[in-house]
Amino acid sequence: MSTRGGRLLPAYQDYLGDYITEGYSEGYFQKIYVSDLGNDQVKVKFTASNLKGRAGCSFQGTGEWKANRFEIPFLWGNKTIIMTLTPEDNTVSVSTTKEEDLMGLMYACRGGGSLAGKYEKIKTQKYVGAFSYMADAPMFYTCDQEQAFPVKMTPAYELLEHQYMELTTKKAGEKVYVEVMAYVEEQPAMEGDGTEQALVITDVIKLDPEKECK
Repeated sequence: MSTRGGRLLPAYQDYLGDYITEGYSEGYFQKIYVSDLGNDQVKVKFTASNLKGRAGCSFQGTGEWKANRFEIPFLWGNKTIIMTLTPEDNTVSVSTTKEEDLMGLMYACRGGGSLAGKYEKIKTQKYVGAFSYMADAPMFYTCDQEQAFPVKMTPAYELLEHQYMELTTKKAGEKVYVEVMAYVEEQPAMEGDGTEQALVITDVIKLDPEKECK
């Protein structure tokens, strides 16, 4: 168990957050986001890279923390099976309570894929700031303007870019208030030698052209 403000938290809260297979910021990936609904209940959302214009895998459901793992009902045709997410260190393994039901996790995927497998936790946090896009150069700025990050191409970024182009009436390159879940990773510098820090967005919370970044 962990603590917050001197308060003892339920064990499952240590395992909330984002998990990915290899290749999130490049190549094919699958991703899980586990969020808290309270009282040992969680919401689980699977996403994946696109395959021929559609997500390779997609699933969303609710489950509960039981016997040191998450158990989530999963509809496989006309049968409900139980999908499990079992944490170990900084990973979760996705499987089913019955071995014969494991094939059912392919039902949420395309191209012979499956939700089953091992996913590694990534340390995301909420970033509040301003987003701008111009000439294939997406940027994120903190509201105090003390930090600026180039934004890496991910499925969540593609959604953000689409919303930016649809919602804003501002000129190209102007900044729009945004809230995202993301993490920072090193990448080769866009100019010159060396490396720079880039923002890897995993979820878009809000994009609001009318709100000021303070």
